[in-house]
Amino acid sequence: MHGSLFHFLRHDKVQATPFFQPVGGGKPQFRRNQFGATLGGPLIRNRTFFFGSWQSSRAQSTAPGFATVPSAAQREGRFGSRPMYDPATYNAATNSRQPFLNNTIPAARFDSVARQVMPLYPLPNLSGAANNFFSNQKEKVDPNQGAIRVDHQWGPRDTVFTRVVIQQDHNVLPALMPPPANDPSQVFPRARSAALSETHTFSPGVINEFRYGFTRSFLYQDIEGEN
Repeated sequence: MHGSLFHFLRHDKVQATPFFQPVGGGKPQFRRNQFGATLGGPLIRNRTFFFGSWQSSRAQSTAPGFATVPSAAQREGRFGSRPMYDPATYNAATNSRQPFLNNTIPAARFDSVARQVMPLYPLPNLSGAANNFFSNQKEKVDPNQGAIRVDHQWGPRDTVFTRVVIQQDHNVLPALMPPPANDPSQVFPRARSAALSETHTFSPGVINEFRYGFTRSFLYQDIEGEN
């Protein structure tokens, strides 16, 4: 029997600050532990052998994310210096409308849905009209994979092997803004793979191999919180 163990570590304390991280934003978190094991050996002396492997990782990181959120002025109904006209004052005879007082939409005139959605967005923390919000949102990637293979020699002319691989992951993918403005996605990738092969030697110059393979992958994805 022969086997192995391995562990691979990455840590933000020994990594450089990401290029897009704003000045003064600090170094975002990054922790990755990848580990696994292998084992192989004979089942029947000189005829049947097996080999199995397993690996997994636990990775948590934060990445720079930029978004555009309503400014303090927009929350108060002010949208810059461009005149804001009141649609309720439309005059069909003159095809004109009157501007809002002080170029500000009164809070009582806000759409009821917008009034409830507005507090869910964070306040800007960067200057500028576009990409005025920055945050480091957490991401988690936890893959798990196992595989096993068995080889068998039927006789001097026939050998066969079979292999099965199973992978099950659990990932949490962040959005550009923290909850409740955006909710992270819970992602569950799944994969299955199997193979069967038989090789027959007719002569030193003629062989035949029959192989069957099957692969299936699927993914479940959901978002936390209310729809």
